This record gives sequence, structure tokens and C-alpha cells, in this order.
Amino acid sequence: MNHSKGGQTAPDFFEKSHAYLLQEAQNWLKRTSESCLVIAVLITNVAFTVLYTVPGGSDQSTGLLILRHHLFLAIFTITDILSLISALTSVVMFISILTSPFRPQDFHKSLPQKLTLAFTFLFLAMAVTMMAFSATVILIVRMKKRWTTTLVYSVAFVPVTVFALLQFPLYVAFMGTVKHTLRSLESS
Repeated sequence: MNHSKGGQTAPDFFEKSHAYLLQEAQNWLKRTSESCLVIAVLITNVAFTVLYTVPGGSDQSTGLLILRHHLFLAIFTITDILSLISALTSVVMFISILTSPFRPQDFHKSLPQKLTLAFTFLFLAMAVTMMAFSATVILIVRMKKRWTTTLVYSVAFVPVTVFALLQFPLYVAFMGTVKHTLRSLESS
């Protein structure tokens, strides 16, 4: 028999005696998801808006983009679209977390996977947004010197680097949790 004192099963006893941990985990996950959701929505807003304000503008007589043959306009367009897609995916993932029932079994696999994916897409959105920003600066300033281009890209990635350094330990922990959970599920 799988009963403890009081006639409860071991899983029931564990769940009841660790209810405070579940509540703390729920609160932390909600706060984290809400904060990251705000960032993802802001990035989505910027990426969407920027699609309609293309660097260099368009020729008034033909309506064609002035910088349409410039390589960095293609880079700008691709990175902005990737930013929009990544940020929207991140938004969906964070909303999925916030609307979760937060059952104890959700913390074993579902929620860590969702949070890991949401962080991944948020980080990707930030990185490609910075690339789009850099391409815009290069298009507008039209730098000819390679060292100036390198400097602009380096400075543009400072926010991404800071975010990565601050969030990397959490990201690694969740990746470890997800891998451990998947391995334990496969072996059972």
C-alpha cells in the first residue's frame, strides 16, 4: 500500500506538505512572465511600426524606396521581420504560461518548456531588433569605414549582451530542468 499516516497517498501527502512551494513558484512564474510579456509586446510594437517607416523613405514621384538596392535595406527588412515573428511568438508563449492552470504536474514539463521557449524567442527578438537598428543606422549615416560599422554593431549589441548575461543563468537552469524531466519521462 502507498499510504502514509492519515490515509493519504504519498503524492497527496507530498502535494499538501509542499503547497507553499507551489504557491511561491506560481507567483514567481506569473511575475516573470508578466514582466517579459511587457518587453515582448514593446518589441512587437516597435518591429511592426518600423516596417512602415523604412529608412531612407521613398521617392515622391515613383513611390519606390530610395535605398532599395542597398544591401543593408535587405538586412534591415529581414531582421525586422524576424524580430516581429520572434516577439509575437514570445508573446504567445508568455500568455500561454499566464493562462495555465498551474497544476503541480504542469511544473514538471509543460511550464519549464514554455518558459524556456518564451525566453529563447524573446532573446532572439531582442538580438535581431538590435541588428535591424544597426542596419538602419548604417543606412542613414552611410558609413564607408569598416571600423565605424563594427563600432555601431558593437554598441547596438550592448543591451542584448546585458540581457543575456543577466538571464543566462536562469535560461541554463530551465534548459537543465527540461532535459532532466525529458530524460526521466523517457526512462519511466
